[in-house]
Amino acid sequence: MKQLRLLFLCCMLTVCSYSQTVTDLYESKNYKELVKLGEDPSRLNPEELYRIGFAWYQLENDDRAILFYNMAIAKGKDDGAVHFYKGLSLRCKKDYVEALKEIELSLKWEPTNQEYMNEKGMVFFSQKQYDQAMAVFLQAEKLPNT
Repeated sequence: MKQLRLLFLCCMLTVCSYSQTVTDLYESKNYKELVKLGEDPSRLNPEELYRIGFAWYQLENDDRAILFYNMAIAKGKDDGAVHFYKGLSLRCKKDYVEALKEIELSLKWEPTNQEYMNEKGMVFFSQKQYDQAMAVFLQAEKLPNT
């Protein structure tokens, strides 16, 4: 009986040591495993949804990334980062109007974020609106490095 208990305890410790959280996988940049945790998004909190969206973005699946960013926003994660990365995904999909809206939202949250401002310039650049892009890049240059 003691051996059975010991075996059970060892099995439980092994299972616990192998289960990783969204945070663990996100921090270790294990995006392929991270997206698997998004199979039941209703059980995830807004930050976890955002992180799974980011993982989809890193895996170059912008449709899935946007889906998870939208779920994160709907559940209350409304900040500069989620709008910034949603804007990046939209730009990759060549949806420049929506991308610009998201980047503008990210800049409302963090108006001095140089990276966000540069992305705004990239949206204009991607549309071959070079004068507007240059004006935004010059504006970004004046912001503190992020």
